[in-house]
Amino acid sequence: MPFDEEHEGEPPKNQMLLSLAEQLHKQVSANQKIIDLSANADEVSARQKQQALLRPQLNKVMSRVKRLNRKMNTASMIRLTHKVAFVFGSLIFFSFGFVLGHYPHTLFYPYYTWTLLGLIFMRFFHFYSEGMVYYLIDFCYYGNYMVMCTIMNVFSSHQDQLFKVAFLFGNGILAWSVFMFNNSLVLHRVDMLTSLGIHLFPVICMYHFKWYTLEAEAQLPKEQRNFVTPVVEDDWSEYLTNMVLWPILAYMFWLINYSLVNFVIAKGRIKRLEYDTLF
Repeated sequence: MPFDEEHEGEPPKNQMLLSLAEQLHKQVSANQKIIDLSANADEVSARQKQQALLRPQLNKVMSRVKRLNRKMNTASMIRLTHKVAFVFGSLIFFSFGFVLGHYPHTLFYPYYTWTLLGLIFMRFFHFYSEGMVYYLIDFCYYGNYMVMCTIMNVFSSHQDQLFKVAFLFGNGILAWSVFMFNNSLVLHRVDMLTSLGIHLFPVICMYHFKWYTLEAEAQLPKEQRNFVTPVVEDDWSEYLTNMVLWPILAYMFWLINYSLVNFVIAKGRIKRLEYDTLF
């Protein structure tokens, strides 16, 4: 099943510059192959001159990056980055519990949304530097976006169907992913903290949303409610439509687009730059 594959043993983030330089080197090599296949002699000559000019500069950049990488891998620098990451991770989890308990139906949902978006944003740069950027279109991220759209009431006209799909995804596939990918709470590793948050936070959020926020709003007049009250199905056909058909369609929507990107649109780029993907 196409879950997103989290890398608990990912390289340290201080290798980001080295990886970017290596990708630049791959780009130069790819351009060299294009030159070999070119039929225009003048164009080949011009590109070869460009390659000759770029290669010394690239080698100089690689040398500087390697020196910086050696410095960043010293014991003192590693201890410093772990301390900073530990403070950052502790603030996230303590603030998550505080906001959930003190502002359960108001501030918690914007806080949840922006916290997850921030973690995914940081992961984008890390994955891009490591050649794993296409992991960001895996199912777990798609499920998180559906949860965010639900709690932020993005599609108000279809809020009932969206809520049920997001609840099933959050308390189904994403919940099982915590065990399947062996996620751990390691506060001094932002990458492992992000992996745990992507899988565990939607479970907490949707459980709280269904059993506490919607229950509290049911006691209010309709004009004071922020969310649409879920419809209780009267017969089996409506139940199967909302709880089986819509989730399957939502999953197929992701699967079709995921397959198009990985196997059609970006297939050549992934192979040429040796990007890592789930498949």
